[in-house]
Amino acid sequence: MSRRRLQLKGSLYKDGSWWRLRWWEDVRTADGTVKRVRRSSVVGPCKGPDAISKREAQLRAWENVLSHVNAAMTTPASLMTLGQYIVQHFEPEWVWARKRAGKLYYQYAFRRIIPALGDISLRELRATDIQRLCKYLIDEGHGRTAEQVRTVIHTIIEHARRNGYFSGENPAKMVMLPERVEKIPQALTWEQAVEVLDRLKSPIREMVLLSMTTSANVAELCALRWKRVNLSDETVVVDGVTIPPHCFAIVENYYRGEFGSTKAKARNRVQPIPSVVVPLLAGLKLSRMPAPDDLVFSSRNGTPIDAHNVNNRVFKVIGQELGIKLSWHVFRHTCATFMERIDMPRSERIALMGHAKGAMTDRYTHADIERRRGYVNDLAERLVHGEKEGIPTPTVEELRELYERE
Repeated sequence: MSRRRLQLKGSLYKDGSWWRLRWWEDVRTADGTVKRVRRSSVVGPCKGPDAISKREAQLRAWENVLSHVNAAMTTPASLMTLGQYIVQHFEPEWVWARKRAGKLYYQYAFRRIIPALGDISLRELRATDIQRLCKYLIDEGHGRTAEQVRTVIHTIIEHARRNGYFSGENPAKMVMLPERVEKIPQALTWEQAVEVLDRLKSPIREMVLLSMTTSANVAELCALRWKRVNLSDETVVVDGVTIPPHCFAIVENYYRGEFGSTKAKARNRVQPIPSVVVPLLAGLKLSRMPAPDDLVFSSRNGTPIDAHNVNNRVFKVIGQELGIKLSWHVFRHTCATFMERIDMPRSERIALMGHAKGAMTDRYTHADIERRRGYVNDLAERLVHGEKEGIPTPTVEELRELYERE
């Protein structure tokens, strides 16, 4: 094959009332071989009220066609299709190093991306192709999946760019999606939390109580081993982790059938065991006489608790009885909210939740409408009846201080 040359100008000519551009481009045929083909495209009108000059036609040809062709010709490997790149490079070089949850995240997206866009070469992948797929998913009611697909394609293209398989602007950046209102689990009230605990049986009751008081999620609780639970009055060291009296260490989780490390480094933490929970765990341990590596919360066979079964068979039933939505994740939101209500310092709440940044902890903390009602009523009374009852009308500074307290 002859040496590839950049299409600096192409061949611009008049075709009736239109400017037309002709250029050479490499394509991959059905049998996998590379073939050079001649292509053409209309650039703009050369006659009529909207006619453009040859100079403007050349500029349009460069911006819309030739610049992309040249970028692709400087990256011959971009003839590889998106599906081929995912299988041959992205999965073995990127996905393999992800945690269990990350691998499942990408595999789920691949099942949508490869059938729809897998046969398109990297150099020919356009934002319109990705936009069309995302729109289809949204129309089918899969808005979250559409966001996931756009994010994964963006990551794939960035990986291809670093490895020299793609050149130019990442097309996923230009994909627009409508705003999606995310449904955030609501926290339980004090009364609801008590009702839920009263209806639960051991060991689910102990798991929920620990989750609502220490923020441990279900994956962390399912992987908790007795050697990391210190019920004694002495400090112990387990696998290099110092565990004070009446505390437990979170360094492992169990997700979708696999044990692994926690979601993030900040989630590796030592949590205090509430005093009322210590005798419950001690009784649970005494009844089973477990080995140090045995799971604290397990089935009769010693296997981890099935979180999905508990959601469907226990929480769903109790939630319907109480008229609330109940799930494992609700308990972490409840923990963050309760800790804020009892005036736990924000820095301590961040550490308790295992978040790297306080913004995420704030998302888990839900405002108490009844507490706000008290502030609102107090302010309204001062504004409306302040002079009549001899109560001084608050100044701007006092109002600001009142809102800052909230």
